[in-house]
Amino acid sequence: MAQTHRRGCGIPQFILGVYIFCCIVLLWLDTLGPKYIVAFFVMTLLANYMNFWSLMYLVRNVETTEGVALRRRTKVYYYVMNALYIIVILVACFLYQPICKAGNVYPVVFNWSAFLFIFNALYHWIIHSMDYGLLWEKGDNVKTEIHGNDDTPVSKEE
Repeated sequence: MAQTHRRGCGIPQFILGVYIFCCIVLLWLDTLGPKYIVAFFVMTLLANYMNFWSLMYLVRNVETTEGVALRRRTKVYYYVMNALYIIVILVACFLYQPICKAGNVYPVVFNWSAFLFIFNALYHWIIHSMDYGLLWEKGDNVKTEIHGNDDTPVSKEE
């Protein structure tokens, strides 16, 4: 499969930039103490969402004939996880604010954010253990003809 190189900032660079920003802000917030717990919650949730979004971007943009089937298989997970992130944000805004109080030092919405991260990690592990449902070089969608000095597999669409 031919690689297309694009100049400038695309979605992967944006995800990486936001993730780096979140990590730097989280390190800074850690030095300030619990009075900025809301910002800490926002940054952890955003970092978790970037982790989820990067996995979905990679999985849903595989440029093979199997990529269409992979996109179809991950569709429900994609929508459910996005809905769960929205629910956590709404609950954090209106029901259980991420605020430290006497007797409630650790806000419950942090647990929900952590569960979303764990669900994403488990899903990633499961689809990785199933080879993402791809046939890789063994499949019919890849031919292994040698073109000049380049002996890498090339997809049939080319």
